[in-house]
Amino acid sequence: MIDATSGATITVTGAIAGTGQFEIGAGSEVEFGSATGEAVIFTSTTGKLQIGNPGGQNYTGTIRGFGGRDILHHCH
Repeated sequence: MIDATSGATITVTGAIAGTGQFEIGAGSEVEFGSATGEAVIFTSTTGKLQIGNPGGQNYTGTIRGFGGRDILHHCH
């Protein structure tokens, strides 16, 4: 598990393999720049998930806890 908390930003530029999860806390952001199937869990109502789509790569994971003022941004 990787936590983005307390306003942190985590940027992942390469593909991720395996099974795991990212947790996005208050005011924090996770950005995927390549294909991944990792789960994402919003643990507050002010997180941001940004999913890039370089070369047609897809996000195939699950997103849980999304609501409030959370942001989901898909770049294509």
